[in-house]
Amino acid sequence: MILVLAAFVGSSKYSVIGSIRIGTSMIAYELVLTCCILIMCVSNGSFDLIGTQQQELPLTLPVFMVIFFIAILAETQRVPFDLAEVESEIVAGFTTELIGILFSIIVIAEYASVVI
Repeated sequence: MILVLAAFVGSSKYSVIGSIRIGTSMIAYELVLTCCILIMCVSNGSFDLIGTQQQELPLTLPVFMVIFFIAILAETQRVPFDLAEVESEIVAGFTTELIGILFSIIVIAEYASVVI
């Protein structure tokens, strides 16, 4: 949500519109991640995914693991999920009015979230 707040710093309405688009996509990705984790916990019978003995994995778990991996890639906003900077638009999304040190802080925060 740092990206959404960073757009409000600039005085451009285009950056605010871009940040709203980013915020809705991030919420959508978080819902997919949460649903995948809950489905794995329910199929295991416990929220302790490490300590319990897993008898036999259901066939649906690998499918949800692939969906979880795709949602994690989408959450980091890298190609092909880079909706934050749409190349076909005139503006660069939420970074329209950001310059200097504020822009560098936002870029560093994005790459830190990818590493984490």
